[in-house]
Amino acid sequence: MEALYGKGKKQALAYLARQALRTQGKVDADIRQRMLARMGDVSAFMKEYKQRFSKWYNRRQERFGTGVWV
Repeated sequence: MEALYGKGKKQALAYLARQALRTQGKVDADIRQRMLARMGDVSAFMKEYKQRFSKWYNRRQERFGTGVWV
């Protein structure tokens, strides 16, 4: 999850899951359910995939913003 969603945001599911594993040895049921719901939601997956790709591409091409495709 951290590889896909990142490690930074303290409200992010990956962060919450990691903290729960460290303190309790398991992921809370509500966090687990939210993670599973995201995995099965194709529209949420595509949105996140496109955002991650755009960030990667812009970093690689030293671009920012939406830009104009020519």
